[in-house]
Amino acid sequence: MASATFRLGTAATNSAGTVWSWRDYDTAIDADALSYVKVALESTTGVQSVVFSISSADNYTLSAGTTPSVATVQSSKTATFRVSSSAARTYLIRAVVNSGLDQNGDAVAEYDKSLAVHRLTAAGLRLVAVGERDEADRVYGYTPKLNAMIVAIAAEKPPAE
Repeated sequence: MASATFRLGTAATNSAGTVWSWRDYDTAIDADALSYVKVALESTTGVQSVVFSISSADNYTLSAGTTPSVATVQSSKTATFRVSSSAARTYLIRAVVNSGLDQNGDAVAEYDKSLAVHRLTAAGLRLVAVGERDEADRVYGYTPKLNAMIVAIAAEKPPAE
């Protein structure tokens, strides 16, 4: 059965033989300026087609119109793009498998997923993307980002667990 479960990897180059630093499946990633990001499905079983795109970004990126283009390779069901800015950025990478439909033509939510790619601020914080729900944290959504900002502004240590 097909799904849009995918992972993100980063590397300094995107040439043949590049060794990618991969994150776990369905996990956001922090990327260095000018690094490359690769997107790969967990499984290609039942996948006829996949479309990878940057579906949203932080408000600074959207207002500047500087979203990088994504190059998809259908034969390997992967995609790559380059983090083109040294400024803090957040991109939502979306994967839509089989046009979001099963073999009967019915919509399947699991065939359409997004994850976040972050270029951290100088303070090590992640920007929130427009329309973000849980792309950076499947359990807590963007709450960890907001709490990190609050703690940084208050110059306090996080509460003890």
